[in-house]
Amino acid sequence: MEFRRLTTKDLDSTFACRLEALAYDGNEKASFGAIDQNKVVGTIGIMFGDKPRDSHKATIWGMFVSPKYRGTGAGGKLLDLAIEFAAAMRENGVDYDEDHMVLRL
Repeated sequence: MEFRRLTTKDLDSTFACRLEALAYDGNEKASFGAIDQNKVVGTIGIMFGDKPRDSHKATIWGMFVSPKYRGTGAGGKLLDLAIEFAAAMRENGVDYDEDHMVLRL
């Protein structure tokens, strides 16, 4: 097995792997997209820890907005969707600490 930075040569297998990941997403994980004219222009993923001591912590992963769409509010809306998902998954809701970039669940 090899570990390295992905390049455009890896596009097909990366896409296949990402499709598998989307199909694998369970109740504790979600992926969201910003879509303009049927084209995904931004993504974000969120997941909760799978160990009991981390089950109250959510992690944002894979956030990306195409450079053409930066500054349009797309990234903020994607983050809002992820936070709304986290709040809905935990009955106590979410406390967002903007000073420390922490979501308290």
